[in-house]
Amino acid sequence: MLLAAGADQGFQFETIDVYLIVAVAFLLILAALAAIAETSVVRISKAKAKAMAEEGGTRERALL
Repeated sequence: MLLAAGADQGFQFETIDVYLIVAVAFLLILAALAAIAETSVVRISKAKAKAMAEEGGTRERALL
């Protein structure tokens, strides 16, 4: 069994470790939201996008 150097001393979290964990979690959530948004835009039909653009404002027109 191989042990990492200094493994007998134990591991203590430092402030930077907590910041890195929070940053990674935030970026994973952001990536998931971007994937959900992309999927919802790709799956919309052309007819529904046109209908939404006729009903709505500038945000709906951006679909076309």
